[in-house]
Amino acid sequence: MDIKTKFLLDFEVCRKERGGNSIQLEKMGHKGCIVRLLQELKNLTNLDNPIKSLTTDRCVNLAQVMKDYPTIVHHFDSWHFIRSIRKDVAKVFKNIDSKNNLGNVVFDKVQSCCHSTNVESSSTRNHLDLTKKDHKKAFDVLLGIMTKPNRQRDIQNISPYFATSALESFHSVATSYLPKEHFFDKKGYDLRSKLACLHWNALQLDELSGRRKVEIEHQYYCKTKKKLVTKFRKTRPMNNWRKDIGQFAKEMVLVGCLSSDEEEIDEEVEARAA
Repeated sequence: MDIKTKFLLDFEVCRKERGGNSIQLEKMGHKGCIVRLLQELKNLTNLDNPIKSLTTDRCVNLAQVMKDYPTIVHHFDSWHFIRSIRKDVAKVFKNIDSKNNLGNVVFDKVQSCCHSTNVESSSTRNHLDLTKKDHKKAFDVLLGIMTKPNRQRDIQNISPYFATSALESFHSVATSYLPKEHFFDKKGYDLRSKLACLHWNALQLDELSGRRKVEIEHQYYCKTKKKLVTKFRKTRPMNNWRKDIGQFAKEMVLVGCLSSDEEEIDEEVEARAA
């Protein structure tokens, strides 16, 4: 996905074989996409290194693949990094028993810092005071979480500018075309994936052209951020691409380029039953 336009540039469909390891699928798909994408961009731009950076989650397999591309700076998404910290904090407090209770220690300010003293804050929370036993205990828990070896290593590669939030949004669109409770054969899965990509890119075109306007703003509680956030509902997309594909397919059937027989349906039924 291009970070500026949010267009999907390529995708790879991988299927886990019976008894296989699904963890390797992301690595397989990534390797297939990046080879094609690099070659296509080189042909279009005549640049030796057309991709400057790539931002992903903290997947170990992807990090291994990116070692083969030293000219591409590999960043980690900040959202996934912060979420992992939140999960560790929640896990610690959930497992604390009454004897090791940290108390109601909540702070977002320190007693002194190098920032301007003119900065106003509406917070009513306590200052962090390490001379207090409960504050020191809470701070040590947080320090232990933040200084995990893997986290210390990965924080150097956290992207300061880019995130994978748009890709997460695409996944929700793809799910409407590829619901997980249904089985699709390889050909059907490929076609539905292409439709999902067309749908997403059409939405981005509408956004860039200004055809989609915000019509409703509403708030909801975000479990990740633990607070109310604002969500914008926009006008319905035109989806003219669907009509174009339908008309094109109809014309292909009429001229005999596509078969309307039931043989392909029978083949799909047999594939699902296999």
